[in-house]
Amino acid sequence: MGGGKGEEKEEEDKETKEDGTNKKERKNDEERKEKKERKKERKRERKKKKKTKKKKERINEKKTKEGKEKKRKKQRKRERIRKKERMKERK
Repeated sequence: MGGGKGEEKEEEDKETKEDGTNKKERKNDEERKEKKERKKERKRERKKKKKTKKKKERINEKKTKEGKEKKRKKQRKRERIRKKERMKERK
């Protein structure tokens, strides 16, 4: 049983000598890269959400502004009509 672990150790040492890192370090590096990528992805998603939210707000603002302008126009029109009617009644 003890001989098996020694062989693994030798293999790790060989790998370390060949590419400069052992299995654990490579695994940690991969995990770090994955974590970093997930973080970037979440950041992109938040940015997208924020952008779409702002776009929706602008559209909504525009619609309410247009709606208010239409209401004002109608109100002015009604006032003009009433004014004309009052003028006719006075004569």
